Amino acid sequence: MSAPTRAQVNDWWRILAEHQQRDGRCPRCGTRGRCWERAAALAELIAHDVYHLGPPLTPATSTGGNPTAGQPEGEVP
Repeated sequence: MSAPTRAQVNDWWRILAEHQQRDGRCPRCGTRGRCWERAAALAELIAHDVYHLGPPLTPATSTGGNPTAGQPEGEVP
């Protein structure tokens, strides 16, 4: 299995967000219960071992660096 591109990972996270159930229904598909498109995106993230990393930060929300363990975001060492 090859490593996914950044665009693929971003698309999977976008699908998870867009197909998040509201009031028991998928707002995009209208399905009640399991949304298979969301399930497939989640499966891809887990299979490629990138789900644990969380969704990518957009440049607008990025703080310009990664905080070290025990250091709150935005705090300069």
